[in-house]
Amino acid sequence: MQKTTLNDPKRTPGIAFPAMVILLLGSASMPAQTGGRRVSSSNTSVLTSEPCKLDPTVALTDASVSLPSDCSPPDSLQRPPNLEHAPRTLHQGDLVSFTTLAAPKNAERAYEKARRNLTRKKPRVSTAARELTTAVALYPQFAAAWYLLGETRLALRQNEAAREAFLRALGADPKYPSAYAPLALMELEVGRFREAAEFAGWAVSLNPDLIEAHYYRAVANYNLGDTAITEESIRAIVELGGERSYPGIHLMRGQIFAAKGDFRSAEVEYRRLVQLQPSSRAAHTVLQQLDDWETQGLITMPR
Repeated sequence: MQKTTLNDPKRTPGIAFPAMVILLLGSASMPAQTGGRRVSSSNTSVLTSEPCKLDPTVALTDASVSLPSDCSPPDSLQRPPNLEHAPRTLHQGDLVSFTTLAAPKNAERAYEKARRNLTRKKPRVSTAARELTTAVALYPQFAAAWYLLGETRLALRQNEAAREAFLRALGADPKYPSAYAPLALMELEVGRFREAAEFAGWAVSLNPDLIEAHYYRAVANYNLGDTAITEESIRAIVELGGERSYPGIHLMRGQIFAAKGDFRSAEVEYRRLVQLQPSSRAAHTVLQQLDDWETQGLITMPR
């Protein structure tokens, strides 16, 4: 497996881009993320694969309902640490989980009501969260409802409750790929790159067409110094038509080429980034870097 030390000024005259800078160059639908997040000092715990149980008498109007301790994701899946997480754009669709097919009619109706509230011109997120809380109370194994509840809780800035919902989705259906991607993003935002790589890796192994997960996998492994996996996911993003949504792939690829001393190829990647996102701070920085490389005689700028 090919590994190289990235962002090392002693190795190459490249630029050091923090993971958050690259993450910000993700999909245009992703809101700006904020720094300064705090991670809980509590240790992570490995949960068992016992099924989740939800008290049906719980208050269904509380979208931030606390979850019982016997809720468990797949074997060896670790509970991520606490963090503040900026709201993500809600996904309007998800892959079908086998648990959806077994959902009772009343739970399915609550789920569909929630989806309708989220697809309105002015989404009713709080109302959707209440409907989804009802759906999972009626049918605790409803993975798609847990996943969508996680997304709505993120939009409501109920970050820890959102994480629990994603884990409940995986506890109900460990082969439901959509729930792994937001967990990968959460880990990226606090610099837990190995955990992010694992979540994103599970997602793409279950659904190779999940572009968002490929991007998180690339960012995580880029920061771990694993260029082989980074480039593998970057190629997948390009092949799946996600290049314009995730211009940060060119920043990573440019850094990888620069670390190898291939400044001409790095220049091509940087210029593609500038073409796709000309007003970004990263574009301004790489243009300065290209000027420096020309001054050093590493590249020849077109005239």
